[in-house]
Amino acid sequence: MEYKDYYKILGVDKKDDKDTIKKAYRKLAKKFHPDNNPGNKRAEERFKEINEAYEVLYDDEKRKRYDTMGMNDFSSAGFDPSAFGQQYSYNYGGSSGFSRSNDFSDFFNMFFGDLGMGADVFGQSSGRKSKASSRQFDSEASMKVSIEDALAQREMIVSINDKKVNLKIPKGIRSGQKIKMKGQGQGGGDLYIKIELQDTPNLTLENDDLIKTVDIYPWQAYFGSVIQVEMPDNTLKVTIPEKIRGGARIRIKEKGYYKKDKTRGDLYIKVNIVNPVRMSKKDEEMYKELSNRFG
Repeated sequence: MEYKDYYKILGVDKKDDKDTIKKAYRKLAKKFHPDNNPGNKRAEERFKEINEAYEVLYDDEKRKRYDTMGMNDFSSAGFDPSAFGQQYSYNYGGSSGFSRSNDFSDFFNMFFGDLGMGADVFGQSSGRKSKASSRQFDSEASMKVSIEDALAQREMIVSINDKKVNLKIPKGIRSGQKIKMKGQGQGGGDLYIKIELQDTPNLTLENDDLIKTVDIYPWQAYFGSVIQVEMPDNTLKVTIPEKIRGGARIRIKEKGYYKKDKTRGDLYIKVNIVNPVRMSKKDEEMYKELSNRFG
């Protein structure tokens, strides 16, 4: 695990007071803020480092522990991390699939996790409350969203600080993209929700195309049929060609997932041939006759 030189990250000296540290933090945070560097992964990581360094150096207790440890102690062969702190993590789940971590490094979690970060965006904390808990922090959370919910652009309800907040899923959202919730982060900062799209048993995403699995009966597969296919955003009439085989796909143009240019990929209806759950004696006799004839 890499030692974190928080003084170097903020560009301050060990003798500098809290006002100097605050000024350095504000200058760097503004420079590397995600809003000012859209899509810049390096700036995003730098922003996280800056927040982590400030969390330690502005808090008297954390700073004292950090200075006591020092890089030499960290690098020594006989170093015992348990003397300084313990590893911890945040993990909140639920029906909404909403979860969060403090987004700080393993180094921070090991040595300062027991001191906490103050109240987090969900009104919960780990360990004691930080003296700097009133500061604004941009926070990041992750949220699992089904392909069906994303396609329908459904409005999700998430709980933040015991408050129910409506979150509209934007059209064409992709895994890894973030939704900004202004003022919902720690101390009034912004909350960035990282979306993780998930397939469902009958609907999957392949690049820009959707794969919809549909059950049909053997006679529909043999003679062909017209069926209704329920999609999250509309209902389609689909023609099943005669003598189709199980696993075959029927392409429907421009009914897939939304692309960056707001056009749509294609929808593929994947045929799954199933038997009826219940049949009359007459129908069973017909099946037996077919079985005897074709083996």
